[in-house]
Amino acid sequence: MFSDEVVRVLGRPATVDVVDGTTPPLRTFKYPALGLQVVVHGSNAPRVARILVTNAAYSTKRGIRVGSSSFDVARAYGIPPTDIPMFMGYRGVGSNIANGVVSSIQVD
Repeated sequence: MFSDEVVRVLGRPATVDVVDGTTPPLRTFKYPALGLQVVVHGSNAPRVARILVTNAAYSTKRGIRVGSSSFDVARAYGIPPTDIPMFMGYRGVGSNIANGVVSSIQVD
């Protein structure tokens, strides 16, 4: 998906953060009212690189959402291939964990 499609679907972001020193530039479109952040990259036709979800209204295809337990994540996706504290990462999707509960989900 391209950045213009994100804006067409979600509207103008509340803020846009730009990471200096990256080529091509990385921009984060922030939608706090929706609990979404969309990272886009590219110069001429920026496209979505990652989506960060902080709202329990959204879930993964396997039913994981903000507020799910780390056990729910392991049951849905298996034991993570790497043991990183406070993060359970799998191909294309990861969950940030705080106190045994999903605090955000990132989709690559």
